[in-house]
Amino acid sequence: KEGWLVKPGDLGENLMIANIDYATICPDQKYSFGEVEIEISYICDPCTNLYALPYVGEKRGPEFIKTIMNRRGWYARVLKEGSVSVGDLFQII
Repeated sequence: KEGWLVKPGDLGENLMIANIDYATICPDQKYSFGEVEIEISYICDPCTNLYALPYVGEKRGPEFIKTIMNRRGWYARVLKEGSVSVGDLFQII
């Protein structure tokens, strides 16, 4: 919607969750989905590695970083491995 051609996987995400209030996520929270349990570690701030995306580059890099700040995602530690499927309920433990 903001003019960037971001596709799933471009920002290094391993899991995409819909309909969750980003502002409610914080370190040490535990979530389950499918057979998996994770613990939120820390926010994933955007870095200059994203300049390598074909629609960003050096010239537009700073603008892109500013646009996705606080929107990129979180790092998490896997507490319980397992399978995940589209549509699995993502819930706080």
